[in-house]
Amino acid sequence: MALYHKYRPQTFDDLVGQDHIREILSNALRQDKVSHAYLFSGPRGLGKTTTARLLAKAINCANNQKDKTKPCNACDICRQISASQALDVIEIDGASNRGIDEIRELRDKVRFAPNFAPKKIYIIDEVHMLTAPAFNALLKTLEEPPFHAIFILATTEAHKVPETILSRVQRFDFRRAAEKDLQEYLTKIAQAEKVEIEPAAIGEITRLAQGSFRDGIMFLDQAISGAPKKINLDWVLKSLGMASGKTVDSFIARLEKQDTAKCLIILDKMKDGGLDLSNFVDLLITQMRKRMRLNGKDLDWARWIKILLKASKQISYAPDPCLPLELAIYDMSQNLDDNFKRSNVDKKEPIYEKVSFKVNPVRNSSGALNPVGIILKSDPAAEQRGIISNGVKKKSDSKDPKPEKEKKSSKTDSLLIDDIHSQWGKILSELKASNFSLSNLLAGAMIEGLDGNVLRISVKYQFYKDQLEKVGSRKIVEKICLQILGLPIILDCKVDKGMFLAQEKKKDSELQRQVSELLA
Repeated sequence: MALYHKYRPQTFDDLVGQDHIREILSNALRQDKVSHAYLFSGPRGLGKTTTARLLAKAINCANNQKDKTKPCNACDICRQISASQALDVIEIDGASNRGIDEIRELRDKVRFAPNFAPKKIYIIDEVHMLTAPAFNALLKTLEEPPFHAIFILATTEAHKVPETILSRVQRFDFRRAAEKDLQEYLTKIAQAEKVEIEPAAIGEITRLAQGSFRDGIMFLDQAISGAPKKINLDWVLKSLGMASGKTVDSFIARLEKQDTAKCLIILDKMKDGGLDLSNFVDLLITQMRKRMRLNGKDLDWARWIKILLKASKQISYAPDPCLPLELAIYDMSQNLDDNFKRSNVDKKEPIYEKVSFKVNPVRNSSGALNPVGIILKSDPAAEQRGIISNGVKKKSDSKDPKPEKEKKSSKTDSLLIDDIHSQWGKILSELKASNFSLSNLLAGAMIEGLDGNVLRISVKYQFYKDQLEKVGSRKIVEKICLQILGLPIILDCKVDKGMFLAQEKKKDSELQRQVSELLA
């Protein structure tokens, strides 16, 4: 039997971490003021369904007349509820019984009196999953149920429950367990199982559980399975596939030293070892947050946390889970480089110089104006070329002897799409040497066309577009294009899955034709 089933609380006294709910429900039972409908909300694994069962026991127990808050767990009704076999305690999964037909069936059956128990209890788990028509069908019954019926709704997302439902129930919000309470609870279970486990190992399990009792017990159960005589921290990390604190500290130290290569090596080792990358990002964010709060003046930690939060969201849908982290490493290193440059500049000397210029509007393929930027004062080459990072030209000097007609016949106007195609392999090769991940992204793109100095490309996924349009990524690509083509190029990226599907279909057709010719 799984430990979270074996050690499920059987009385209100066993309920840990929800003292406010236990006190209110106990007083209601003693005063015989039990409501007809409750809503238990909160994150998973905090005891919502368990509390619903305890309440059902306390209401229906045959031997607790002296103290309604303490079911005997010995009578037939208590034992049936504990075994999930009670006919008068109906548990419904809202995720799989979410339609109006199921709720209509419930509404028809609720009128019948209970079989054995004094009250008929309906526990609807994940109630937020019900459809809008199903909620409407439940409204009247929930507002005026029969005397013998009590509804207990449970949900992890109370904000998705309609206001009309919320106004008809008593709501109780379950809180995440305090780290101390959860650690003591897991220690008691380990002692009951006669397992010797180090405090550091229990502390790690507690941290991973993030305040969830069920998750904590499941992690403990997994660590105990096939464990040696004494469970230590290394065993817990190995059995759960998690990164150690030493790995996190080493990674952060490498980041501070701008050692991108070592960071990537650490990342590769974790990937090869099958460690949970999402958990590793959570550990990084937690550690960086501690350092940020200790040193509030250092804004690098805040910037890094923002980058990691974005990477954490992208891990789930990226083609390779490592890719968002690799890009995050480059972004964090770039941020640090910029900050070091700024710290080395005399405070009296402005870092950026505003440029006064008049621009002939340059539009990209979507018809929108390209944004006007700024130019680094310390970059005389850029000033000499008369361009800024996004390719918009400065106002020409009035002393420039060249007439306007001569300028219009510049090399940019004579750049052809064939030039891009012929040099594209060289561009990717050069990019690969400086930024491997970025080169892979660009290699998966398709060139659509060239409008002046605006290179239009299409990618298959939104994630690719987001990464290519980052300021740091765009600068790297445009810099390499300038080196190889000798001209400033502006990237205009869009998502077009249809183009890629059409190309794949064309390849399939060509392959079928070749196969047919061979067979013929």
